[in-house]
Parts: sequence; C-alpha cells; structure tokens
Amino acid sequence: MQHAEDKRLTPTRIAEFAHDLQTGLAHTRVPQFDRLPIVGMASIVALHIRGLGEIPYDTLRQVADFYFDVPGSALPEVLRVLEEIGYVQLISRSATSITAVIPQVPHFRSVHEGLGDYVSTLELTEFEQVSVAILNELTTKAEKRDAIFNRLGAEKLAFNGCENIIITGGLVVSKRVRGQSILVSPAYFADNLDAIADMAARGNSPRLARLLALFREAQGWPLSLIETTMEIGGTKITVEELQIVRSMLADGILKPPSIERPGATREHFVFTPRPGGVRLNASKREIYERAMALVAAVRKGQLLPEAIRIWSPLAILNALKTRKMIRANSDAKAQYGNLAALRVGRLVKAS
Repeated sequence: MQHAEDKRLTPTRIAEFAHDLQTGLAHTRVPQFDRLPIVGMASIVALHIRGLGEIPYDTLRQVADFYFDVPGSALPEVLRVLEEIGYVQLISRSATSITAVIPQVPHFRSVHEGLGDYVSTLELTEFEQVSVAILNELTTKAEKRDAIFNRLGAEKLAFNGCENIIITGGLVVSKRVRGQSILVSPAYFADNLDAIADMAARGNSPRLARLLALFREAQGWPLSLIETTMEIGGTKITVEELQIVRSMLADGILKPPSIERPGATREHFVFTPRPGGVRLNASKREIYERAMALVAAVRKGQLLPEAIRIWSPLAILNALKTRKMIRANSDAKAQYGNLAALRVGRLVKAS
C-alpha cells in the first residue's frame, strides 16, 4: 500500500490512532484487526493508571472492563505489552498469574512514544494499515472521499471495509456536500463539521491543512498581526488563506480566546481547532481552556505589549511552573486578568 511508507505516519502516530480506534470501537470486535486493538487498549490503560500506586490485579481487571472497555480476557496481554516497554511492573505468583500492577508510566513523556517503539516491531494487517492511513489524512482537514482513496492506493474492498469500521467507531462521518462525498472526523474537529466539509468540497483542503500546520507551530498568534502582516509565526500567507482563517473564525471552527486591551479594544489569539471527544474528553476540557488562556496571555506580552515586552516567553512559563509567580508589571491586569477569572492564578496588588 502506497501510504504505508508515508513519513508522516510514524509508529508514534500509529499508536495514537490505535488509541483513537479503540476508544471509538470500545467492545466492538473487528476480525480484520490483529495487534492494533491491543496497542489501543495499552494506551488507554497507561493513561488511566499513570501516577497511581500499586493496584491489585482483580481491581484493575474490573475497572478496566467497566470503565475503559478493556475486556478482562485481553488485560493480561495488554499488561505484558506495558511491561515490555517499561510502563508497569507486574507482581506475579507464577509465570501466568498476575496479582498486582505497579504503574511506572512517565509523566513528562507522551504515552504514545513508548508504545510507538513497540508498534515499530509489529507487522500490521492491511485493514489496520488502511484504517490508520485514513485517520492520518483526516487529522488536519476534511477531504473528498475519492481523493483519499486515490492517494492511498488501497484495494477498493479494503478501503470500503476500513471506512465502515472507522465510521462505526464514530471517528469519521461522511457528508454529501456540493454533490461530493466528503469525509470529516469529529475525533479531531469538535465544532461545525458542516463548514469544514464545505471547505473540502470547494477544494480548500490543502490550504486548510497548511494553515492548521502553521497554527500548530505558532499557537496563540494574534489575529490582528495575521491581518496586518499576512504572516503566521513568520510564515507568509496568501489573501485566499487569510479569507479561510476569517471564514473559520466566523463559522466557529476556530474559537480563539480574547484579551481586552486598554481603549476597549479586544484582541483575539488564534489556536488550532478544539479536538473532539476522542482526543479531549469533558474532564480535560477545562484544563485545555486554561492552557489556551495562559498561552494567549504570554503571546500578548510577547507580541502586543502595552509598555513592557516579554522577550522570553519560555522564561515566563518556567517562572510560573517553578516559582509559581512572576513579578509585578504595568501590563499585568490586562494581560493576566483572564487567568485570574479562570482560577489559574490570582493578581496581587503591589506598590
């Protein structure tokens, strides 16, 4: 299959897609899949036990089956995979009996990096390869179904089967727009799928993918700077691409946080679209909103200072992380007011 050699489809990304597929399919069994479900289950278990102490095996087995959709029959194999990559230590009475699990999942490394090392040793089935390739196409854009089929070069029956699998898992929906079948993923785009599909039908998928790649490298870039300089993070964009950015904002695909500047002007800071429920569940959405507000506050001081410019955004973030505070400055109220409102921190009046 042509796409299997695509350099973007790294083992780490395959592990991420395995997580997404397993989250969407849950207890649905897919006979055409071999190792991908185990990788997905391993990812789900690792994410949930990270930071915990020793867990009795029977407790984990019941919780994993009920809450994580990881069957008890599959859990021993899942734990063996996690043990192999150093994410757990297993306490056993014998070679086949597990009594307890000690999590060792790293805090400051993506869970999928370690699982990617394991994936690199596997030989995926054709259905597994095609499924992750389709998801890989749809992480940054909606796309015409025929265009994806032609790019991947997969067998028609395999492509149709994989399309049905990921649609069943809720990872992709098919929309009929302007007389064309458009595939778009609610896993990677939470808002206004119809507008995203319409962009694809009008042939704007490559521009959309490019813009989102630019925003991914320059999260929180001020909209006013984009409009006046025709740049995102120092990279030039075209008039047509600026219009697409404005359309995404108007349609609610992009929902940027804003900061009110002196003079009652409101500045918007643009981020990539909000991920869907598979990638960002409800319990983490508040954390996500706070993280965007924090980056927007630092971007404001870095790129649109009222008096004192932030020359090193990383130094500010490190100070907040290590010292839990930054020194007083005249821009603080406008710059960090949103963070106080979101209970990320508090403003203390200084002389």
